[in-house]
Amino acid sequence: MKKRVFFTLMVIFIWANITIAFNDGHSTVTGIVKEISRGSIVIGDTKYILSPKCKVKIEYNVDNAIYMKPAKLFDLKQGDSVNVVKIANTITEINIERWKK
Repeated sequence: MKKRVFFTLMVIFIWANITIAFNDGHSTVTGIVKEISRGSIVIGDTKYILSPKCKVKIEYNVDNAIYMKPAKLFDLKQGDSVNVVKIANTITEINIERWKK
């Protein structure tokens, strides 16, 4: 009986550690850019901090296929539809969705 309980607890412990190890805490947000300033961006009603190594991509449509190309932060304009990857309140990646226009 003690071996079975010990084994069960070890399996739960290992599973919990694996789950935590693969969760890096990132999430995605989709919205419209309301304001852009140096080092921050407002999407919807929420202000986010831009990471110094923030990656920017433009998604565009050609013959009903969506393609991505690298972009710069100055390609981002107020009113653009974006999909961003964030960790906590810091944006690490921005996808400008030009295909929605």
